[in-house]
Amino acid sequence: MDEKTLAIALVAVLALAAVLYVVQMAPPAGGQQPRDVIGLQRFQEILAQTQNYSLIIDKRGSPSNQDALAVVQCGANLAGSLAAIGKNVKPFEYYGEDKCATLEKAAGTVAECEKALKGYVFRVSYGQIAKTDIYEDAANIFVNAYYKDTCSIASEQSSQAVAALNGSQVGGELNSSTNSS
Repeated sequence: MDEKTLAIALVAVLALAAVLYVVQMAPPAGGQQPRDVIGLQRFQEILAQTQNYSLIIDKRGSPSNQDALAVVQCGANLAGSLAAIGKNVKPFEYYGEDKCATLEKAAGTVAECEKALKGYVFRVSYGQIAKTDIYEDAANIFVNAYYKDTCSIASEQSSQAVAALNGSQVGGELNSSTNSS
């Protein structure tokens, strides 16, 4: 290889490296900055301080009816458990390409529903791996047909009652049966 070819190859490699660096450092689509996941203690504080919740049951992207059913079941369990501890929950169901339904409105667009979200937002959707990402203003819960947990939030009192029935000690933690990784 002569010096001219080597120089051209080196410039091409450096240009490619620069492009990859810029792409890697760019914010995600939509202009949003990456968000920091919070810990369980901060999440407990938020739950204790928050009365109103929006619950998105997002069936879009579910590859099968069983996966969509898992999303719906998780959302229903979560709504019921929040209501059981005295919280106000407004559910939203996302389906099809861009459809959204609420208790007040049979059909609208996802964009319309996103504007109506208030309070802390729980978003339940399909994920190949069942997990939960918890943020200051929202929690993203990913489930699939193989997810067999209950998707519930319990107050300290109900957690201690369940622990007493099971013969274990909870220690005052707020239980969420979703994984908070």
